[in-house]
Formats: sequence, C-alpha cells, structure tokens
Amino acid sequence: MKVWKDRSGKAVEGKEFVARWKQGIKQITPIQQMKVSLFGYSIVFLGIIWGMIYSGLYGQWWLLTILSGSFIISGMQVLPIVQRMIFMITIEKEVLSI
Repeated sequence: MKVWKDRSGKAVEGKEFVARWKQGIKQITPIQQMKVSLFGYSIVFLGIIWGMIYSGLYGQWWLLTILSGSFIISGMQVLPIVQRMIFMITIEKEVLSI
C-alpha cells in the first residue's frame, strides 16, 4: 500500500489522502482554475507550434494545414478564459481595495 507524507512528515494513508485532496480541490478559487487552464493551453500551443515547424520542414503540408486550423480553434478557446481572468482579477482588486 502506498503511504504519503504530509508537510509535517506524518504518514498519510490512502483514505485520508483522498479526503484531504477532495477538501483541497473544493477550496480552489476560480482564478486558480483559470491559471491552470491557461498553463495547459500553453503546453498545447507549444505542441501545435512544434508540429507546424516539423511538418513545414519535412514537407507534410496536409499536417501543417490541420495544425494551423487547430491553432486557430485553440486560440479561440483561450480567448474567453483570458478575458474572464482579467475581469475576475480587476474585480478582486476593486473588492480588496474597498
């Protein structure tokens, strides 16, 4: 059985680990969720760009076309997340400054 350790070094077994994990997931803020989404999309964009470069260098034009379309679609998926995050950050700053 896998045994994890918490920050204080105390051994934590499976059921307790899952309970703590669930509690931690419930406490994630919307801004943190958006930051994680943007990080994931940055990895996707790096993969698409690398694929576009590779397919362009080796003459696989059909793959370059597909990846170009994927890049545009992924960009359109990221745009609302960025806009929502900017909005949430400005709201948070205004609320904290009051």
